[in-house]
Amino acid sequence: MATRHEEQVARSIDPETAVAEYLQTRREEALSDATIHAHEYRLSHFVRWCRAFRASGRTGCV
Repeated sequence: MATRHEEQVARSIDPETAVAEYLQTRREEALSDATIHAHEYRLSHFVRWCRAFRASGRTGCV
């Protein structure tokens, strides 16, 4: 049986899709709109970093 990490590596997705899926999961947990918005705001910095990381020619982000 594959570990969680192995499953994630096998299913490499772009940062925007990863964040969207994460936020959808949080919405399904009935978190408040303010909490979802806060997560979205903080994760936008991560997405921006991933784009810069990839633009520099490196790999491995998400």
